Amino acid sequence: MTSVERGMELVAYGKYKEAIHSFDDALAENPDDVKALLGKVAALDRIGLFSDALRCTERALALDPKNADAWFLQGTILHRRGALAEAMACLRQALEACPDHLEAWFTLGNCYYYRREYDDALDCYDRVIAADEAYPKAWYNKGVALTEMKRHGGAIRCYDQLLSMNPGVGIAWNNKGFCLAQMGMFEEALECFETALDINPLDTTALNNKAATLKQLGRDEEASACMDQVLVQTGGHGPYSVM
Repeated sequence: MTSVERGMELVAYGKYKEAIHSFDDALAENPDDVKALLGKVAALDRIGLFSDALRCTERALALDPKNADAWFLQGTILHRRGALAEAMACLRQALEACPDHLEAWFTLGNCYYYRREYDDALDCYDRVIAADEAYPKAWYNKGVALTEMKRHGGAIRCYDQLLSMNPGVGIAWNNKGFCLAQMGMFEEALECFETALDINPLDTTALNNKAATLKQLGRDEEASACMDQVLVQTGGHGPYSVM
Protein backbone atom coordinates (compact mmCIF):
# COMPACT_ATOMS: atom_id res chain seq x y z
CA MET A 1 0.00 0.00 0.00
CA THR A 2 1.36 3.41 -1.00
CA SER A 3 1.42 6.39 1.34
CA VAL A 4 -1.41 7.97 -0.65
CA GLU A 5 -3.53 4.82 -0.44
CA ARG A 6 -2.82 4.62 3.27
CA GLY A 7 -3.82 8.25 3.68
CA MET A 8 -7.10 7.70 1.84
CA GLU A 9 -7.87 4.73 4.07
CA LEU A 10 -7.18 6.79 7.18
CA VAL A 11 -9.49 9.57 5.92
CA ALA A 12 -12.24 6.98 5.41
CA TYR A 13 -11.80 5.90 9.04
CA GLY A 14 -11.86 9.47 10.30
CA LYS A 15 -8.19 9.45 11.36
CA TYR A 16 -7.43 12.77 9.76
CA LYS A 17 -4.22 13.75 11.53
CA GLU A 18 -2.66 10.36 10.77
CA ALA A 19 -3.85 10.72 7.17
CA ILE A 20 -2.07 14.07 6.85
CA HIS A 21 1.17 12.42 7.95
CA SER A 22 0.75 9.76 5.24
CA PHE A 23 0.11 12.36 2.55
CA ASP A 24 3.13 14.35 3.77
CA ASP A 25 5.25 11.21 3.40
CA ALA A 26 4.07 10.90 -0.19
CA LEU A 27 4.76 14.60 -0.85
CA ALA A 28 8.25 14.27 0.65
CA GLU A 29 8.98 11.72 -2.06
CA ASN A 30 7.20 13.66 -4.81
CA PRO A 31 6.13 17.26 -4.12
CA ASP A 32 4.15 17.25 -7.40
CA ASP A 33 1.87 14.36 -6.44
CA VAL A 34 -1.56 15.88 -7.08
CA LYS A 35 -3.41 12.92 -5.56
CA ALA A 36 -1.45 13.33 -2.33
CA LEU A 37 -2.17 17.07 -2.30
CA LEU A 38 -5.91 16.53 -2.79
CA GLY A 39 -5.98 13.77 -0.19
CA LYS A 40 -4.31 16.15 2.24
CA VAL A 41 -6.90 18.79 1.38
CA ALA A 42 -9.70 16.40 2.31
CA ALA A 43 -8.07 15.64 5.68
CA LEU A 44 -7.28 19.27 6.45
CA ASP A 45 -10.82 20.29 5.57
CA ARG A 46 -12.28 17.73 7.98
CA ILE A 47 -10.37 19.18 10.94
CA GLY A 48 -11.10 22.79 10.01
CA LEU A 49 -7.66 23.84 8.78
CA PHE A 50 -9.17 25.68 5.84
CA SER A 51 -6.27 28.03 5.08
CA ASP A 52 -3.83 25.12 4.87
CA ALA A 53 -6.31 23.21 2.73
CA LEU A 54 -6.67 26.13 0.32
CA ARG A 55 -2.92 26.37 -0.07
CA CYS A 56 -2.87 22.71 -1.06
CA THR A 57 -5.64 23.19 -3.63
CA GLU A 58 -3.77 26.14 -5.10
CA ARG A 59 -0.65 24.00 -5.39
CA ALA A 60 -2.64 21.18 -7.02
CA LEU A 61 -4.23 23.60 -9.52
CA ALA A 62 -0.84 25.07 -10.37
CA LEU A 63 0.23 21.54 -11.29
CA ASP A 64 -3.05 20.52 -12.97
CA PRO A 65 -5.20 23.56 -13.86
CA LYS A 66 -8.08 21.45 -15.23
CA ASN A 67 -8.38 19.11 -12.26
CA ALA A 68 -12.11 19.04 -11.48
CA ASP A 69 -11.65 17.65 -7.98
CA ALA A 70 -9.16 20.36 -7.06
CA TRP A 71 -11.60 23.07 -8.20
CA PHE A 72 -14.43 21.30 -6.37
CA LEU A 73 -12.50 21.05 -3.11
CA GLN A 74 -11.45 24.68 -3.32
CA GLY A 75 -15.05 25.69 -3.97
CA THR A 76 -16.31 23.57 -1.08
CA ILE A 77 -13.87 25.13 1.37
CA LEU A 78 -14.73 28.65 0.22
CA HIS A 79 -18.42 27.80 0.56
CA ARG A 80 -17.87 26.74 4.15
CA ARG A 81 -16.06 29.99 4.85
CA GLY A 82 -19.02 31.94 3.46
CA ALA A 83 -17.16 33.24 0.41
CA LEU A 84 -20.02 32.29 -1.88
CA ALA A 85 -19.08 34.22 -5.03
CA GLU A 86 -15.54 32.83 -4.98
CA ALA A 87 -16.86 29.34 -4.23
CA MET A 88 -19.25 29.50 -7.16
CA ALA A 89 -16.48 30.53 -9.52
CA CYS A 90 -14.45 27.49 -8.44
CA LEU A 91 -17.41 25.14 -8.75
CA ARG A 92 -18.12 26.37 -12.26
CA GLN A 93 -14.49 25.62 -13.13
CA ALA A 94 -14.98 22.11 -11.76
CA LEU A 95 -18.10 21.67 -13.88
CA GLU A 96 -16.38 23.02 -16.98
CA ALA A 97 -13.74 20.33 -16.51
CA CYS A 98 -16.26 17.63 -15.55
CA PRO A 99 -19.92 18.43 -16.36
CA ASP A 100 -21.07 15.27 -14.56
CA HIS A 101 -19.47 16.17 -11.20
CA LEU A 102 -22.59 15.72 -9.06
CA GLU A 103 -21.06 16.97 -5.82
CA ALA A 104 -20.05 20.17 -7.60
CA TRP A 105 -23.62 20.66 -8.85
CA PHE A 106 -24.95 19.96 -5.36
CA THR A 107 -22.59 22.42 -3.67
CA LEU A 108 -23.28 25.04 -6.33
CA GLY A 109 -26.97 24.61 -5.52
CA ASN A 110 -26.20 25.22 -1.86
CA CYS A 111 -24.39 28.44 -2.75
CA TYR A 112 -27.41 29.66 -4.69
CA TYR A 113 -29.65 28.67 -1.78
CA TYR A 114 -27.66 30.76 0.71
CA ARG A 115 -27.86 33.69 -1.70
CA ARG A 116 -31.66 33.18 -1.74
CA GLU A 117 -31.51 32.48 -5.47
CA TYR A 118 -33.87 29.57 -5.07
CA ASP A 119 -34.75 28.94 -8.72
CA ASP A 120 -31.07 28.52 -9.58
CA ALA A 121 -30.59 26.29 -6.55
CA LEU A 122 -33.48 24.09 -7.73
CA ASP A 123 -31.92 23.82 -11.18
CA CYS A 124 -28.72 22.49 -9.61
CA TYR A 125 -30.50 19.98 -7.36
CA ASP A 126 -32.60 18.80 -10.32
CA ARG A 127 -29.46 18.15 -12.34
CA VAL A 128 -28.18 15.95 -9.53
CA ILE A 129 -31.47 14.09 -9.18
CA ALA A 130 -31.75 13.58 -12.95
CA ALA A 131 -28.36 11.86 -12.91
CA ASP A 132 -28.93 9.94 -9.67
CA GLU A 133 -32.43 9.64 -8.21
CA ALA A 134 -30.99 7.94 -5.12
CA TYR A 135 -29.18 11.09 -3.94
CA PRO A 136 -30.87 11.88 -0.60
CA LYS A 137 -29.05 15.16 0.09
CA ALA A 138 -30.34 16.65 -3.16
CA TRP A 139 -33.93 15.61 -2.39
CA TYR A 140 -33.66 17.09 1.11
CA ASN A 141 -32.13 20.38 0.03
CA LYS A 142 -34.60 20.71 -2.82
CA GLY A 143 -37.36 20.25 -0.26
CA VAL A 144 -35.87 22.96 1.94
CA ALA A 145 -35.62 25.38 -1.00
CA LEU A 146 -39.22 24.69 -1.99
CA THR A 147 -40.30 25.23 1.62
CA GLU A 148 -38.60 28.65 1.58
CA MET A 149 -40.52 29.40 -1.61
CA LYS A 150 -43.76 28.32 0.14
CA ARG A 151 -44.23 25.58 -2.44
CA HIS A 152 -45.23 23.17 0.28
CA GLY A 153 -46.75 20.44 -1.87
CA GLY A 154 -43.57 20.11 -3.91
CA ALA A 155 -41.47 20.18 -0.76
CA ILE A 156 -43.50 17.33 0.74
CA ARG A 157 -42.88 15.22 -2.37
CA CYS A 158 -39.16 15.78 -1.95
CA TYR A 159 -39.21 14.81 1.73
CA ASP A 160 -41.23 11.72 0.82
CA GLN A 161 -38.59 10.72 -1.72
CA LEU A 162 -35.89 11.07 0.92
CA LEU A 163 -37.92 9.18 3.53
CA SER A 164 -38.59 6.35 1.09
CA MET A 165 -34.81 5.84 1.03
CA ASN A 166 -34.20 6.48 4.73
CA PRO A 167 -37.24 6.73 7.00
CA GLY A 168 -35.06 7.48 10.02
CA VAL A 169 -34.26 11.10 9.10
CA GLY A 170 -36.08 12.96 11.84
CA ILE A 171 -35.55 16.43 10.40
CA ALA A 172 -37.26 15.38 7.17
CA TRP A 173 -40.31 14.25 9.17
CA ASN A 174 -40.29 17.58 11.01
CA ASN A 175 -40.01 19.57 7.78
CA LYS A 176 -42.77 17.54 6.15
CA GLY A 177 -44.96 18.19 9.18
CA PHE A 178 -44.24 21.91 8.95
CA CYS A 179 -45.37 21.95 5.31
CA LEU A 180 -48.52 19.99 6.11
CA ALA A 181 -49.34 22.42 8.92
CA GLN A 182 -48.86 25.37 6.57
CA MET A 183 -51.42 23.69 4.29
CA GLY A 184 -53.87 23.35 7.21
CA MET A 185 -53.44 19.56 7.40
CA PHE A 186 -52.89 19.54 11.15
CA GLU A 187 -53.70 15.90 11.93
CA GLU A 188 -51.23 14.69 9.28
CA ALA A 189 -48.68 17.24 10.50
CA LEU A 190 -49.03 15.98 14.06
CA GLU A 191 -48.24 12.44 12.93
CA CYS A 192 -45.04 13.69 11.30
CA PHE A 193 -43.90 15.58 14.40
CA GLU A 194 -44.59 12.52 16.55
CA THR A 195 -42.52 10.37 14.19
CA ALA A 196 -39.68 12.91 14.37
CA LEU A 197 -39.85 12.76 18.17
CA ASP A 198 -39.87 8.95 18.14
CA ILE A 199 -36.57 9.19 16.27
CA ASN A 200 -35.16 11.93 18.51
CA PRO A 201 -37.13 12.74 21.68
CA LEU A 202 -34.86 15.75 22.29
CA ASP A 203 -35.74 17.45 18.99
CA THR A 204 -36.90 20.79 20.38
CA THR A 205 -38.03 22.09 17.00
CA ALA A 206 -40.30 19.09 16.43
CA LEU A 207 -41.61 19.37 19.97
CA ASN A 208 -42.36 23.06 19.54
CA ASN A 209 -44.08 22.37 16.22
CA LYS A 210 -46.09 19.61 17.84
CA ALA A 211 -47.22 22.07 20.53
CA ALA A 212 -48.27 24.62 17.91
CA THR A 213 -50.17 21.96 15.98
CA LEU A 214 -51.97 20.71 19.08
CA LYS A 215 -52.97 24.31 19.74
CA GLN A 216 -54.41 24.54 16.25
CA LEU A 217 -56.38 21.36 16.91
CA GLY A 218 -57.83 22.82 20.12
CA ARG A 219 -55.91 20.39 22.33
CA ASP A 220 -54.69 23.14 24.63
CA GLU A 221 -53.67 21.06 27.64
CA GLU A 222 -51.49 18.78 25.53
CA ALA A 223 -50.02 21.83 23.79
CA SER A 224 -49.12 23.37 27.15
CA ALA A 225 -47.48 20.13 28.27
CA CYS A 226 -45.36 20.13 25.10
CA MET A 227 -44.35 23.74 25.66
CA ASP A 228 -43.34 22.88 29.22
CA GLN A 229 -41.04 20.21 27.78
CA VAL A 230 -39.61 22.74 25.33
CA LEU A 231 -38.80 25.11 28.20
CA VAL A 232 -37.14 22.30 30.16
CA GLN A 233 -35.03 21.24 27.18
CA THR A 234 -33.98 24.81 26.36
CA GLY A 235 -33.23 25.86 29.92
CA GLY A 236 -36.26 28.15 30.02
CA HIS A 237 -35.36 30.04 26.86
CA GLY A 238 -38.14 28.60 24.72
CA PRO A 239 -37.96 27.71 21.05
CA TYR A 240 -35.78 29.56 18.59
CA SER A 241 -38.57 29.65 16.03
CA VAL A 242 -42.31 29.20 16.01
CA MET A 243 -44.28 27.43 13.31
